[in-house]
Amino acid sequence: MPIPFFEFDMPDNDLPCLLYRVPPMDSSVPILRESAGLRPHVSVRLSVTDAASPVRHQLIASSLRQICALMLVGFSAGANSQLIAATDEFRFSYAPSAFHRSASADHVKYNNLFSVELLTERWRILGADRTTIGAAFFNNSFGQPCQYVFGGPEWDLMPLKSGWLFANVTAGALHGYSGEYQNKIPFNRYGTAPAAIPSIGWRYSQASIVMSLLGNSGLLISFSWSLGL
Repeated sequence: MPIPFFEFDMPDNDLPCLLYRVPPMDSSVPILRESAGLRPHVSVRLSVTDAASPVRHQLIASSLRQICALMLVGFSAGANSQLIAATDEFRFSYAPSAFHRSASADHVKYNNLFSVELLTERWRILGADRTTIGAAFFNNSFGQPCQYVFGGPEWDLMPLKSGWLFANVTAGALHGYSGEYQNKIPFNRYGTAPAAIPSIGWRYSQASIVMSLLGNSGLLISFSWSLGL
């Protein structure tokens, strides 16, 4: 089955666009094609012309959500003809607040991060035990709504106190820092910036507690619950 892919496009106005293309799917998976709402060669175009425009930011946020949904469908289709495999899990996480290295009067008290991840063993990189693909929605340190679409490997490190110590590294696109706070994250010229977050956690049965390193800004502690199929 053809694998969906991302590509960059440079239209006439010389502003970068992010395209997500889905090659034609064979007739053996009509349910996947219909349930995903995809037609052959579907494209999602993310183009930014005015990073300060609230309408532009809403369009970017909507595009990131679409890309996340397409990633979950597309990568599942590439790895297996099933949409979701019996060995896959969903992990739901919540973090109330970030712990900042340097306090500021501009910082809000609560960030209220919610995230959902697909955990799968159907493909792995760098010797990982599984791969995580997901999206997080939260208010940044300055109270602005943000989205983080990500993926990355996850490793089981060692047994610990009847559970498992694990680690992961995710990378993806971070959107939401705008206006006077746009330069609080690097490479944020067009309102969406690349991001990478390393984390370490402890899992007991379906519950987990995870500590994530937020660059040189601080730490985030989240609480998770995993659900199998």
